Amino acid sequence: MMVQILLIIFIVLIIARISDRYWRKEIHSVGFFSWLAFWLSAGAVVLWPDSSSWLATVLGVGRGVDLMLYLSVMLIFYLLFRIFVRLEKQEKEITKLVRKMALDESRKEGGE
Repeated sequence: MMVQILLIIFIVLIIARISDRYWRKEIHSVGFFSWLAFWLSAGAVVLWPDSSSWLATVLGVGRGVDLMLYLSVMLIFYLLFRIFVRLEKQEKEITKLVRKMALDESRKEGGE
């Protein structure tokens, strides 16, 4: 029971942090509602642990804990993929910007 209380407090704090970032316009509404749904679902599983076992049975997974582990790993890999794609995009944009700056600088020096 103590673990459930601590987890619920943790989830409430995370939701408060996500909400704060949303109201400051640091995250878009799609990101906000996606994270909100995720953490509310996590809270539901904490409050009603048997729900994960029921869902695992419906989906053909042995235990609820296994299902949560599979979903967590999939989410982590998806988010890692998104970070990798965003990093690649930023590297290309930086390269383009540096090339443009170098060309502008060389034109300035050549024109003087």
